[in-house]
This record gives sequence, C-alpha cells and structure tokens, in this order.
Amino acid sequence: MVAVQSNNVSAVNEALNEIYVEEEDYDRLRESIDLHDNFDQIGLAQKVSCIYPVLTIFNSILGS
Repeated sequence: MVAVQSNNVSAVNEALNEIYVEEEDYDRLRESIDLHDNFDQIGLAQKVSCIYPVLTIFNSILGS
C-alpha cells in the first residue's frame, strides 16, 4: 500500500493511517498526513483525540 500511496487515493490513505494509529506509529502517521491530504480528516482527528489523552496520561505516569 505504501508504494501506491503517492497516488493520493483516499481508501489507501485511510487504510494506512488506520494502521499507523493502531500501531501507535505517530511518526509515520504524521508523514502520511503531511504528504497525502486525501482522507477523512475529521474521522482521523476523532480517532486520535480519543487515543491521545490516554497516551498523555500514561506518558505522565511513566515519566516520558
């Protein structure tokens, strides 16, 4: 999928972004959304906003 993401196809972008969120690979997610803008931005923001507060709490507890 990464090989065809340069075509900026919504279904490919959304599938890869979902994988990056599930794997907590936020560096690749950031790169993906910076380079490929054809995806459901609101949907992704809602997913990440639900996850991010939890990660922030864990990072605070672990001292990261």
